[in-house]
Amino acid sequence: LFPRFSLTGAFGLQSRNTGNLADEGSSFWRIGPTFRWNILNLQRILSNIAAGEAVREGALVQYEKAVLAALQEVENALVSLSREKRRTEVLLQAVDANGLAANLAFKRYQAGLESYLAVIDAQNALLLSQDQLALSRQQNALGLVALYKALGGGWQESGSAADAGE
Repeated sequence: LFPRFSLTGAFGLQSRNTGNLADEGSSFWRIGPTFRWNILNLQRILSNIAAGEAVREGALVQYEKAVLAALQEVENALVSLSREKRRTEVLLQAVDANGLAANLAFKRYQAGLESYLAVIDAQNALLLSQDQLALSRQQNALGLVALYKALGGGWQESGSAADAGE
């Protein structure tokens, strides 16, 4: 796009006879400027610059897209983990309540106030809530792994750990 300026020079010896090369008058030197400008190719040069800018803009858009996707992945992992922790807290309370209900049903059965079917129903509710709590804890662990990965965490298997699993 812009003109190029440069200086070139030369130094040497010249003579018609090789015996006169050592004489003072046989040496010469030159220095001169050079100027080069592709003004006739200006449109092509401007098009190349515009194409380079478009490539740069495309790369910037891809980078921003990747950053936004990473942020969304982290946010989704945090929201999922937060919801599952609240669910775990509720299930802990449900397990406690169902445990008390099962104990109460058993005591009422021993006192002759309830049938054994009520004890079985209470124990069934306790086991179901314990099962749900175990699943929720599993989801919490998986959520932590997802968050760790979304934040860029990673690990590499060592040779001994990979061999031990086989």
